[in-house]
Amino acid sequence: MKNKILIFGGTFNPIHNGHLILAEHCINEEGFDKVVFIPTMNPYYKDTLDFDTRLKMLKMAIKDNDKFAYSSIEKRYNLEGKLYLILEKISKLSDDDITILIGSDSLMNLDWWYEKEKLLKKYKFLVLKRDESDKIINEKINEYEKKYSAYIKILDNKRIDISSSDIRDMIKNKKDIKYLAADKVYKYIKEENLYV
Repeated sequence: MKNKILIFGGTFNPIHNGHLILAEHCINEEGFDKVVFIPTMNPYYKDTLDFDTRLKMLKMAIKDNDKFAYSSIEKRYNLEGKLYLILEKISKLSDDDITILIGSDSLMNLDWWYEKEKLLKKYKFLVLKRDESDKIINEKINEYEKKYSAYIKILDNKRIDISSSDIRDMIKNKKDIKYLAADKVYKYIKEENLYV
């Protein structure tokens, strides 16, 4: 029987408890067998820590959960910004049932993604609601369902107001982030003086 795998991509700069709670929610409520975190390389439009430091924190955060995994596939094959090629590589390695988790902001920008049509025709999407209205999200989903027979489902989740940018700002302003990130990540950030 195929495993249900959720692909959770992001800069994870840094990974925080909101990410972990969301991933666990997807396992509990949507029936995924595993969540695979895929950190992106350094996007040109964001000021991020280097890939290896972010990956190290990600490994620390998910180490104790056997339903969480990670992949450095984007860096290994130099596939920055090419989700379709990343998923094709993963699909060749296994025949698992793959779904991609994206925010509603990303859904609204899918028209500019690499190989958007192939992505929507071949892979399932789970959408995390952010600031966009239900009406706008549903209109976009209906458009893709009609055009590409896309499978797009909105995640029924409680919004968790923790963001990596808030954490970085708190650190810069000498505020404690103790309960916002996993203990090991919290200690590592303090020890390495990150984000100051």
